[in-house]
Amino acid sequence: MSDVITGPIELGCLGLFPAQNAVAFSAGQVAGAQALDIAFDTYNSTIAQMISFTSIPQLLYTVGGPQGHYAMGIQNFPGLVNTGLLTLIAVDPLPSYAQTSFVVQFANPATAKAQLQTMKTDYLTSHDFTVYSNAPYLKAVVLTKLTGLQAAVAQVG
Repeated sequence: MSDVITGPIELGCLGLFPAQNAVAFSAGQVAGAQALDIAFDTYNSTIAQMISFTSIPQLLYTVGGPQGHYAMGIQNFPGLVNTGLLTLIAVDPLPSYAQTSFVVQFANPATAKAQLQTMKTDYLTSHDFTVYSNAPYLKAVVLTKLTGLQAAVAQVG
């Protein structure tokens, strides 16, 4: 692949999932091939999928489940809040807005509650924060107003 703007070529592997209308790219020759092997093994059910881990369906519950979003991703490493274990990012359609939810998973509910101020500092543009009393999650929500071309792009995906 090459960057259209700056031009450098990046070696990597590209995988196609025609039945899902999906494409996967992973940077690096060896590392990229290994990452795509895991993706294909997961797709073919020869290794466990993330959804099979107990915490993932609980995490998805915080954003209304796995379907109906503009986009969704899970970072299985500390993200912006470096005391978190992983971060779920979900982008959802709202009239004239895109709502982006950042759900950070911590080791336990007490740690999550103790990190609320850090979360508020790290997600300054968030208008809403949710603390789950019996779950190790904190959620920050950001609203982005869609106008003109942004709205058209958001409507067609």
